[in-house]
Order: sequence, then C-alpha cells, then structure tokens
Amino acid sequence: MKIISILAFTLFGISLLSAQTKSIFVNAKAINETRYSEYKGSPYLFDDWQIADIYDAEGKAFEKMELNFNGYSKEIEIRKGNQYIELDRKVFTKIELSLKEHPKVFKKGMHDFFKDDFVEVVYDGKDLQMVKKFRAGITEKEINDVGKTIKIKRFEKKIEYYFIKEGKLQNVKLKKKSLYAFLGHKKEIESYLKKNKLKITKESDLKKALNFYEQEGF
Repeated sequence: MKIISILAFTLFGISLLSAQTKSIFVNAKAINETRYSEYKGSPYLFDDWQIADIYDAEGKAFEKMELNFNGYSKEIEIRKGNQYIELDRKVFTKIELSLKEHPKVFKKGMHDFFKDDFVEVVYDGKDLQMVKKFRAGITEKEINDVGKTIKIKRFEKKIEYYFIKEGKLQNVKLKKKSLYAFLGHKKEIESYLKKNKLKITKESDLKKALNFYEQEGF
C-alpha cells in the first residue's frame, strides 16, 4: 500500500510539472537554428540554456523552465525540445536561476525607467538597490578579401549597472570613482574595502560593501 502511495505521489508530481509547462508554453514557435547564422558571436546572456523558476504576479511558480535572455530581441526565451516561446512580460514578475556559482534573481518593475524589462538584482537592501541590465547590439566591420569587400556583423554584449535609491536612478560603473560619486562617504567605504580586502569589480565583494553602507546608516 505504501509503495502504491509513493508511486501515485510521484505520478502526480510529474503530471503537475507537465501541466505547469503546458500552461505557460502556448503559441510556441519552432527554433530556427540559422536565424543568426550571418552574425558572429551570440545575442544570448548565457552560453547554455539555464533552468529557471518563473513567477507570475500572484506568486505562482512555473518551475524548471529552460530559459535564456536574448539581448538583441530584448526577449526572454523559454525552450522546450525544438520549440520556444517569448515570455509574456505582462504576466510574469520574477525569475530565479540556481546556478552553480550562485543563484541569480531577475525582477520586473524595479524602476519606471526599465518599463517591463527584467533586470538582474545585484543588491536588494532596505533603501538601496543595485541592478544590472543586459543587452546586445550589432557592430559591422568591413574587410578586404581578394579584391572584394566583406561585411562582418558581430553581436556585441553590454552590461549596464544602476543604483536605485529613494526612487532615484543612476547609471554607474564598477569603479570606485563612480561608486563614491553616488554614495559619498569615500573615506569610510574605502577603509572598509581595504580592511576586508574587497574589490569593487567583484560583485560578491560589492554586495558586502553596499551592505556595510546601509548598516552604518550613511
């Protein structure tokens, strides 16, 4: 009887996951493997598709979706087999990725500037947030090859960092000068960085510095 109960529970879990996938995976399009063949590089944030949990506005989770961020089309793509959809950003509000190095959280609605775009939350404090936005553009370069001109198109990825404090948004770079220009308190923060051997260019270290900033009540 116990074995039957365990089997029934397992089958229920599989059917529930399948139902979740079907409820989000509508109006799917076939994956065109050659759609970016004329370009060098990739427009995607991740080299491989990642497993993610996606949450709607009511907090309902759609678990273990295969996902990647297309910085060129500015869409979030979800794959199933040889098909994919573009995530309906009007319905969903948060994405969680459990990566080997550390989890990543993407949210919508962090600031009006981003509209319906998802941005990665680097730091989420009480009065201060730091997010980063990914996009991909195209650069063109002409080269001469045996008497003819060839145009080479390449995807160029770009990451932009932003501070959000009291509704104010500021584009920043992972450099001390940019950090101090927005936060102030250069002496205190610099002393903390030096004492703890932290680097601004390393996100995990930067999060510690921002946490120190808030704890000190600057």
